[in-house]
Amino acid sequence: MIRNIAFLALALLLFGCAAPQNAKGTLEGKITIGPLCPVEPCQLTQEQIDQAYTSRSIIIYASDRTTIARQISIPPGGNYEIELTPGRYFVTIRPGGIGDYPFQEIIVSSNQTTRLDLNVDTGIR
Repeated sequence: MIRNIAFLALALLLFGCAAPQNAKGTLEGKITIGPLCPVEPCQLTQEQIDQAYTSRSIIIYASDRTTIARQISIPPGGNYEIELTPGRYFVTIRPGGIGDYPFQEIIVSSNQTTRLDLNVDTGIR
């Protein structure tokens, strides 16, 4: 009897520890920003091009659209990856381009990757 209880306690301990307690999901994608010059070919330095990305932020709002869940600067090149608690979110970019960037609704699931590619129109013509 004591052996069975000890075995059961050990099994619960092992299986309870092996199960993910706070499994996260991932939001990833690529942000494109442009045009960056009024005429082509563009004569910007790599530093100036990177600035077009790093001067903006990805803002992720909770489902109420007012509570900020995460905010990160956009990395140079625009590729991003953010770990989030599973749930429903609204994503935007600030500053946008021409006007405010519209909210994009996403659903993040445990141990899943959600892809969201975004395009920012700078309005430069």
